[in-house]
Amino acid sequence: MHKLINVWTKPFDKRRIHQKGDTMKDSKNLYTRCFSEYKLSDEDLKKLQNELLGILVDIKTVCDKYQIDYMLCGGTMLGAIRHKGFIPWDDDVDLMMLRSEFSKFKKVFLEEFPDRYEIAEPLKTPRYYSKMVKVFKKGTTYVEIPTAGVGGPDMFFADIFLLENIPAPGWKRSLRTFVYNIAFKAASVCLDYKYPSPPIMEKCKTDRELKQYYTFRRCAGFAFSIFGRIESYLKICENISNLKEETNWLGITSASGYLDDLYPRELLTHFTDAEFCGYMMKVPKEYEKYLKADFGDYMQIPPPEKREVHSAYKIEFSE
Repeated sequence: MHKLINVWTKPFDKRRIHQKGDTMKDSKNLYTRCFSEYKLSDEDLKKLQNELLGILVDIKTVCDKYQIDYMLCGGTMLGAIRHKGFIPWDDDVDLMMLRSEFSKFKKVFLEEFPDRYEIAEPLKTPRYYSKMVKVFKKGTTYVEIPTAGVGGPDMFFADIFLLENIPAPGWKRSLRTFVYNIAFKAASVCLDYKYPSPPIMEKCKTDRELKQYYTFRRCAGFAFSIFGRIESYLKICENISNLKEETNWLGITSASGYLDDLYPRELLTHFTDAEFCGYMMKVPKEYEKYLKADFGDYMQIPPPEKREVHSAYKIEFSE
């Protein structure tokens, strides 16, 4: 075993669990409080999960047919291990694959399902400003509250997080992290400035905390927009992420930051199967290490008050 993997044999530093994505979680909590009227009903959540399962099964089918490596990740992997399917209150599907595997996937997936899906990529899909790849299902509508003003692809989707090569610890990694994270945040706040969300703007009229938070983001977006467009900052993120040289570290840079999801390569290049809603899906062979890194005591089901509440500004199911 490579010595870099030894970090996973030590007692895990729980500070990473709590620090990772704290700002993102705080904003989600704020939006949950402010937009309770858009909370998905139990019936709609179940229907949404059924739609998402269909997307996931189609992705798996193509990957199996063409021998393309993929893995469940995030809450979808947790759901497979803990629930053998969706986390009961979850409303999305997350996968990860090496960038080289995704290049093979996108060439064949739309050939298999030309009328059912479209693949959105940063800097390639019009009015699409997310930093990860998404597989959208045509004939559906799913408008998220933060991006309700963008007018881009608003359909049911599966997230595909690309696994990127990350340099070894040192000045190169530190410099790339610094520049990437600034560009990452700049793109996000510029989006709020250029395409303000109608439901958020309306709610700001009556909610002081939301108004302060969103005004700050839009002011920051205005400042960053002086120096560059959203596309400029996304291009910086893309250039830094797409490191051609194979390294001993892999990261999901598109989630919340350059080093927020960092793993030894060996952990994410060996696979096993886990059941998900009756289908066998790929997960890392040592999935316990991944799940402990992301969730801590991952088999412990959180109490209702700590479960993420999901909402949608608009939702329409396929016929």
